[in-house]
Amino acid sequence: MTLEALFEEVDRPRKEFVVYTGASDADVVERFAARNADVEHRTLPDEDAEGFLVVRERGGFAGALPVAELRRLFEAAILDPWDLENVDEDHRALFDLLDGTVFASLDRRRMLAASREVEEHAWRVGAGTLCAGFQTAAAFGKQRRVYERLADETALDIHAYAGTVPDDAHAGIAFHTEPASVVEGFWFVAFDGCGDDARKCAVVGRQRHAETYAGFWTYDPGTVQAVFDAVPTGR
Repeated sequence: MTLEALFEEVDRPRKEFVVYTGASDADVVERFAARNADVEHRTLPDEDAEGFLVVRERGGFAGALPVAELRRLFEAAILDPWDLENVDEDHRALFDLLDGTVFASLDRRRMLAASREVEEHAWRVGAGTLCAGFQTAAAFGKQRRVYERLADETALDIHAYAGTVPDDAHAGIAFHTEPASVVEGFWFVAFDGCGDDARKCAVVGRQRHAETYAGFWTYDPGTVQAVFDAVPTGR
């Protein structure tokens, strides 16, 4: 399966979001636009009330979280993978609830935040295969410090995808410039869990405009495996 085909499969409606907000939180609804979920906005009678998100799946109620956590998703500082081990449970619960949601418009900052979640899983396990598509060598250069530390301090098998191989490429990172359809059009980070399905995770973004992506993250083992099947890892 190609990444294009994977996107089409994941893009089918699977969830329903109901965002309850006061007047001060109304802007979060637009930023929360999703392609494969029905998003409903309901205004709370108390304009100063703390908003919250309710997520429903085919099996019924999936969970609820404060709108404040949604704001953190869009606005929080970008941490290094080794600094994410101490994030609170609400943050992790948010990523779990939004698993498989195809957001219509993610900027580079939000794509990077989601990528950090995958990198943190890989850092914590310290072994297995980590694949990351950067599109350009310049984009890899901005994350080079992170990936060189992952290569130096773990036993991860790291594969990076970009249009060209950067100068002074790290010996612990395997670089790929093909296939062009994968390298040029997608931002992705995938971790194979080192053989443990419970640890598999991935984020995939398909570029829409110069600075925005339609993107999703997932902990579903089959979807993560589909990402690996779509990209070459042979050295």
